[in-house]
Amino acid sequence: MESSGGSTFTRRDDGAILASMPAPQPDAYTFRLKSPAGGIRALRLDALLDPSLAQPHIGPGRDFNNGLFDVTGLDVAATAADGAETPVEVVAAYSHPWRRPGVGPIDAVRRTPIPMSYPHWGGDQGTPNVAVLHFRDDDVGPEEIVVKAEFNGGKSIGCLRFYGSADPAARLPESVVTLVRESAPADAPPRPIVVGKPIDQAGAP
Repeated sequence: MESSGGSTFTRRDDGAILASMPAPQPDAYTFRLKSPAGGIRALRLDALLDPSLAQPHIGPGRDFNNGLFDVTGLDVAATAADGAETPVEVVAAYSHPWRRPGVGPIDAVRRTPIPMSYPHWGGDQGTPNVAVLHFRDDDVGPEEIVVKAEFNGGKSIGCLRFYGSADPAARLPESVVTLVRESAPADAPPRPIVVGKPIDQAGAP
């Protein structure tokens, strides 16, 4: 995992990656996922809490004032053996908890212009946040992807865990009961947001 702003990272015992404090402004993360058992069709991102992050909220963001994060740009690309990158189309995004209509991780993918007071994909202080991205289901899933996340100022994610799934219908664990789906081509007008149906842990990316 790499940082454009010079952040350093350590891996927790549970596999999550913890960013150093304080947060540089601006910052962007680049990380890679490689699947030895088939193509990657969905991506799950967990923004988690950690005692090393700014008190009293301990994350999930690195903002000193309130522990928030704001992902303003999110790009996914397939990586070839020669290192060449080809953009992967994200067709839908699921998030938990749901913050407000029309604002979520799909807006980070589209870089949707929104009011400055609203995060594109962001989380409340002291509350873990999850996003799941679905790739085009008629594409062959890449065996390796690179993900680039851009942040608003110092509001980067403080503790991050990510997974890939070969299941293009992957959702979130059954314990997540408020699951919101956002879907539309980048050049299409916004569509209504509907509540998605949770599935069991085995189907989660």
